[in-house]
Amino acid sequence: MPDPREVLISVDGRAHGRRPPTQGTVSVIVSVDGPDREPAVEAALRTHGALAAELRSLAVVADSPLIRWSAENVVVTADRPWNRDGERLALVYRASASLSATFSDFGALGEWLARAVVLDGVNVGGVDWALDERAYAELVEEVRRGAVADAVAKARVYADALELDSVMPVELSEDPHAGAVPMRLASAMAVGSGDGGTVPTLEPADVDVEARVELRFRAR
Repeated sequence: MPDPREVLISVDGRAHGRRPPTQGTVSVIVSVDGPDREPAVEAALRTHGALAAELRSLAVVADSPLIRWSAENVVVTADRPWNRDGERLALVYRASASLSATFSDFGALGEWLARAVVLDGVNVGGVDWALDERAYAELVEEVRRGAVADAVAKARVYADALELDSVMPVELSEDPHAGAVPMRLASAMAVGSGDGGTVPTLEPADVDVEARVELRFRAR
């Protein structure tokens, strides 16, 4: 026979934790426009090749600051733009190629970007800050434990208010939408002026992880 004093208590629990990033991934696009296909392709290849060669060299040094990198082949497109009078202009070719590099040393990342941004046709998409797998797993475990502790504390408050002594968890579910959320949604890289010209100023954004759980307790 069910205990008349038994009550089901449903509560949510939340917790979040924040840590500085351990790695930054920069995305770069080399893009060159011109009226002739071959000169545009050659210019894009020169710049793209120079950046790729430097990353290739960084990858093999002892204690390399580079975790991984990749480079895409040059892609060529052509378009005839319109002028203000609604007339089609001459054909314009665009040669473009992208690179991506992940650094564990933010000083080295800034130095590489400083050399990259002064090259013709280089466009920096921004820097994505993240934690390595171990640091991320540790932070996720920390906030999950915190979310459960928050729910347990709430359930005990309700049980005390009902003058019930025993609180037993019977069901737990995790909100699948909670997870890693960058603290800054805008690009964490600003471009400012320095002694050597235009240089990137890096402001690493903390990685914020949130956990939300739903717990049901049987109290009596």
